[in-house]
Amino acid sequence: MRSDDASAAIAAGVLALPFAIIFALLLLHIEPPLGPLESILTGEVDKPNVLGSAIVFGAWLLSVVAVLFAVSPIVRGMSPAGSASPIATNGNEVSWS
Repeated sequence: MRSDDASAAIAAGVLALPFAIIFALLLLHIEPPLGPLESILTGEVDKPNVLGSAIVFGAWLLSVVAVLFAVSPIVRGMSPAGSASPIATNGNEVSWS
């Protein structure tokens, strides 16, 4: 594993952590202590909670960026210049006829 691959994996893990924590709390039905944010996040029942939705959406976007970070070394390794190409023709053209 190259250092670029390791740093991409670490960055992906750190970026995906907020969404993983929020998702785990939702699955386990745990309500985290929010302290000073509790009055802002708990609102009326009939009105949508925009701040809470923004926090979850932002955490989800971070997880999407984490996937891009994690996949980038794999895609880079599969490029024709990376010698991991499964169809190496050595400059010869392949004809199927």
